[in-house]
Amino acid sequence: MVPRLPADPQPRPLRGDAHGRGGVREEPRGRGRPRGILVNNVCPGSILTERMLSNVTARAKELGISVPDALAQRAAETAVGRIGDPKEMAYLVAFLASSRSSYITGTTLLVDGGLVRSVL
Repeated sequence: MVPRLPADPQPRPLRGDAHGRGGVREEPRGRGRPRGILVNNVCPGSILTERMLSNVTARAKELGISVPDALAQRAAETAVGRIGDPKEMAYLVAFLASSRSSYITGTTLLVDGGLVRSVL
């Protein structure tokens, strides 16, 4: 059974359209505190999933290049020079779901190999 959370005395809409991903993350940050709920945002970059491979295959066809060449171009866009393995994303999510992440909340974590070259 999932416990029902009490209503917020001052409900505010989650305005993902206005705030983007960060706004959706910011809104619930303080609400879960008394209940031990941690809210974090994980943003993947170039992770080799079926969807990404499908997108890269379509892009390769548009550009008239091979899929391996298109993957190499995508990998070159990252600071680490490669595409991420889905396990790398899974390891972070598993850690965040564990008791070892009990002091991490209200943050955005990029799993993109340095594709975004800035600090949030």
